[in-house]
Amino acid sequence: MRATGFIDAPIFALQEFTFAQGPVAPGWAAERALADHPAFAPDADPLLFTGEMMYPWMFREISALKPFAAAADLLAAHGRGPPLTDVPTSPMRAPAGRRRRSIDRTMDLRWWSIEVLDGATLSAARWQDAHGTALTEAAITHGAYEWRWQHHSWGVLFEIAFRGDESWTVFRELPAVHAALDAVPDPVNGLLVYPGRGGSSGRVQPRRPRPIVGAGAATLPIEPAPLGATLATCHPAAGVTAA
Repeated sequence: MRATGFIDAPIFALQEFTFAQGPVAPGWAAERALADHPAFAPDADPLLFTGEMMYPWMFREISALKPFAAAADLLAAHGRGPPLTDVPTSPMRAPAGRRRRSIDRTMDLRWWSIEVLDGATLSAARWQDAHGTALTEAAITHGAYEWRWQHHSWGVLFEIAFRGDESWTVFRELPAVHAALDAVPDPVNGLLVYPGRGGSSGRVQPRRPRPIVGAGAATLPIEPAPLGATLATCHPAAGVTAA
């Protein structure tokens, strides 16, 4: 599901345009074919499934796909050029310069990680169910080039890549992002935000913050050992008498 999910892999939703051939625009082919087959109507009995087809209403009603609605309409209205079957079957290699530019674009991305730890009464997975879509949409609509959700034994990790730190700053100050991060299961010790990639870059366990001094968090004071003093016996100097 992670490979075909709309949040982690929204490109999957554009499959109709990916497989389109020739200069003729696909024009939402699945939607047009459905109109010619009343047996697949939503109120038909028995109810028949249409497999992995994508329809225009999905880009208006599914939250993770709404940012791509305009792009999907543009792709539906344009052809792809020569049919795929006319492409030679001989091995093809990209020029070294093109590979280099692709690598450079990847290396230019600035990654940020948001770690959310499980709380005493609420798991990080349940928090993601409630706020994950809003965070992903905010990242996509504000310039994120890549993003990834990961599940760990301690909670969830959200990795986001922007082209620069300015885009991250704008994303971080969005009201939707503030609301999501304020609602983590453990707002005191269960939220970590830092530059770089997190759990996928080699660390198995998250960085846990130092305890905050407060009720139940400060270490117990250690009673110091008692100090004792012994006074030496004092005698008057020779030839001196007391008054």
